[in-house]
Amino acid sequence: MVVFSEETTPWGFCMTDAERTQNRLDAYYAAETAILAGHQSYTVEGTAYTRANLQDVQRMINQLRNELTAMRNGGSIRQTQVVF
Repeated sequence: MVVFSEETTPWGFCMTDAERTQNRLDAYYAAETAILAGHQSYTVEGTAYTRANLQDVQRMINQLRNELTAMRNGGSIRQTQVVF
């Protein structure tokens, strides 16, 4: 029997760091979409609950994108400066 976790795919193979980071990035994109669609807060019996903060989610998206770029570039983030 195969036990699924964050570390394995549905086929039982180990995930790479890049795959794990991409999965997290996809989840944060989904969270951002939900927040932007107005599904970030709700009220139950007069108490307001907020599921996520848009700025925090967008900050994490940027961080994960940078990490993924670094992984794909062999550990370095390449930047190009364009001056007009």
